Amino acid sequence: METKEQIKYWLKSAEHDLSAAETLYENQRFAWCLFLGHLVVEKTLKRFTSVTILTTTHLSSTTLPDSPSARNYR
Repeated sequence: METKEQIKYWLKSAEHDLSAAETLYENQRFAWCLFLGHLVVEKTLKRFTSVTILTTTHLSSTTLPDSPSARNYR
């Protein structure tokens, strides 16, 4: 899966979980709401991590090909 596809996947999945968490909250199912809320945060962070890797990979491979950080993303 391409990095851009991963970003879309994590964002869409987080939005879906957030919608479910809101429904659970409205129905006073707080434990499951909290569980899904945690997943929303985790998936959102994964989305931002994917963006960081995409940006870092592009910069490292095009401007710093021999740097140690560039080797980590190949």
